Order: sequence, then C-alpha cells, then structure tokens
Amino acid sequence: MRCPRKFLYEHEMGLVAGIESEPLTFGSAIHEAFYEYYKGSDIDTCLKAFIKRCRIPGSTIDLELDLSSNSDQQYSIEWGTWLLQRYFERFPIKDEPWEVVRDHEGKPYLEMGFAIDAGDGVFVGKIDQIIRMKDTGDVWIIDHKTTKSVLNDKFGERWNPNNQMTSYLWGVHELLGEMPKGAIINAFRSYQFKRGNIEEIKAKAFMRIESRRHPDEVNDRANQIRHTMKTINWFRKRFDEVKEGDPSVFYMNAPNACQSYWPHTCVFVPVCLCHNEQMRREIIVNNFRRKTWVAYDELKNRKRFEVIKVA
Repeated sequence: MRCPRKFLYEHEMGLVAGIESEPLTFGSAIHEAFYEYYKGSDIDTCLKAFIKRCRIPGSTIDLELDLSSNSDQQYSIEWGTWLLQRYFERFPIKDEPWEVVRDHEGKPYLEMGFAIDAGDGVFVGKIDQIIRMKDTGDVWIIDHKTTKSVLNDKFGERWNPNNQMTSYLWGVHELLGEMPKGAIINAFRSYQFKRGNIEEIKAKAFMRIESRRHPDEVNDRANQIRHTMKTINWFRKRFDEVKEGDPSVFYMNAPNACQSYWPHTCVFVPVCLCHNEQMRREIIVNNFRRKTWVAYDELKNRKRFEVIKVA
C-alpha cells in the first residue's frame, strides 16, 4: 500500500478513471495477444485478440498512426499488430527454453489469478505466466511489460527490489509448494520506431530481464504484506469511527506516491487537493466511475483463478 489515500479511493470506494488511458489499453491488448500465443493459438487469433481489446468502448486508439507533424499520437492498432508479428518472429514458442506450468487438469498457468489468506485480509494478484525451465526444472514467473522507455541496463535495474514481482513469487510459492527462482521481465517497447531495419527493431523493441530472488526476500515480503493487512484494518476502523468518513483518516503519502511515475501524476491528486466536500464530490462524479473491486468474480469468470489458504 504505497498510499493509504489512494487505497481508500481505489479499493474501498471503487473509483476508477472515467476513460481508460491509451498506455493501459495498449498494454492490456498486448497481454491478450500473449495469452493466446502462449496458450498455443495461431498468429491470426493472437492479433485478433489484440485488436478486439484495442477497440473496447471509449478507446481512443486509432486504426493507423497519424503521421502529420502536429500529431501527438503514440499508439495505433496497425503499429501494435506489426510489432507483435516481429515479436512472434523473434521468439517462436518451439525455441523457448521453458514450458508453461499446468494445473492438475492440464490447464496452463496463464493470466493466473490467486488469493492468499494473509490472516487479517486476503491478498490477491494475477500472474502473467508461470513457467518451468526445460534444462534445470526451476520455476519462474514471466511478467509482460509494455513501455516507451529505452530497454537498457537502467531499465533492468527497476525490477529488484520490486514489491510486485516479489509478491507474485510468494503467490507461486503458496500455489505450487516450491520456491520460484525469480521473475523474467518480458519487456515490449511500444515506441514508434522507423521501420527500415527489421532486425535492428527486434533488438531494440524487446528485452528479457532475469530478476532473481533469495527465498528470504520472498518470506520477508510475505511478512510485509501481513503487516500491511493489519495497517489497512486500522485505517478502516478509524474511518468508520469518523462521521460520514473523513478521507484525511487515510493519509496522503505525498509526494513520492503522487509523482512516482513523473511526468504522470496519480489520477486522484485533484480529489486529494480539494478541501471543499461538495466540490470534491463533483470532481468524483464528473471524472470517475464507481467499479466494485471484483478480483474474485472477474477471475472466476475467466476460469483462471485459484484460492490459496495458508495456515
């Protein structure tokens, strides 16, 4: 919980931005294509999954890139499908050094949701892939990341320490009963390259980073999560004690959470900086929609969900 106030708005009140951002839409579409690809679907099915996700209601991603000089457009369906085909050429499934782990029914652990009973709460997440190396038998997770960042050593340093990856490793440990070696970041650069040298683009657009973890790091993260659950419950109790619920009870962790991905700010900053109750409600009504956090139901409906009870 990087910011208690954000947790209040996002998970307790169920507020989400009214319009999904282009980077989120594009990244989610890439995930859908990868899900189909590593499930064994043909390339056409993978590309259709990408296109379908890009065309969700409210999406602003166009079919083709506007090449006019005054356009600030960053994403297009045509560009995404072209880049996905370059990825499939570079990483054919038959050449991958690993296999996707499957459950007892033979279903692959792809886009796998999990829920862990952490004592004072339930910790949920969704893992892109759980894999086992063909040569060593070691278990790893794969996490797909779309980014406009340059894929270099600096980018690779982001992932250790990294709470998201370590949390997923805890989930896998509880699910399979064995400690995974770490996470492989499958980076997919969405930047609009000039399309002259395809081999050069393949080298610049894709990168895989191994981020290993010692078992002690995973266990430490599990303890941190349990502590966070206790903290959340403390905030909830204080919030319930205040008449009509005062948001200030869930304090704003500024500035490191508000500006953590500069130049993009947290979507809730305008709400946090408004100190007039009526105006704050208007900001919420006009800029957000309420969506109950349905981690369980959403994952169950997709039949990619496991509940893990930890003693």
